[in-house]
Amino acid sequence: MENVHKLSSLNICDVSAKTDNLIPTQQLSARKLLRKADCYQQKFIKFPHIGIFHSYAELLHAALLESDNEVKSFVPQPFLFRIGKRRYPPDCYYVKNGERFIIELKPGGELPDDTRIPKEKFCALENITFKVISNESILDREQLALNWLKIIRTLNSAIDIDSHDQELQIMDTLFEVNECELEDIVCKGDRLGQSTVEVGLFRLAHKGFIKLELEKVRLGYSTVVRLCS
Repeated sequence: MENVHKLSSLNICDVSAKTDNLIPTQQLSARKLLRKADCYQQKFIKFPHIGIFHSYAELLHAALLESDNEVKSFVPQPFLFRIGKRRYPPDCYYVKNGERFIIELKPGGELPDDTRIPKEKFCALENITFKVISNESILDREQLALNWLKIIRTLNSAIDIDSHDQELQIMDTLFEVNECELEDIVCKGDRLGQSTVEVGLFRLAHKGFIKLELEKVRLGYSTVVRLCS
């Protein structure tokens, strides 16, 4: 990670925000979370370890980051902040278009000033944008996130499959028609035989070469596929 600093701190109105380092490394263990919260575990591509998420909204948020071609990497619970005597991690760190973000997910997008202001000021000094996002805004995009979770799980299970030739064929098809439905590319009468084609399609979508219309309906054979402009 670029712009990594050792011990950083900031005093604001006698409130100190500190972290031992700014190397984004997931802080919490599944064992701890399983005792305390609604815990989800999922391996992603932009975070190639087992991500641990202590709410459904955090899991969906990670899937939305995975769907965004401008996001290059993310880390759940990346640091341990200390504000006064309290210690806790923010929900997510990600890099988008070269800019770094630290995210908190909260009901209504509300975070008390005594924790929000120190974090904002601390992050500003480190050239990181601090944002509070409402759980509701993530849940509003639940279908898109669930579709991308399916794509990511398929790609993770197909890591050893070579789909290069299939990807070229899919691009050739879309150069001719520009837009079609998924069943025009992946034959639904031979799902097993078409598995490498499906993997190639999902890899092209993940790389940002093609777009799948996934915002409103479940991923399926009627999903619209088009070239990215």
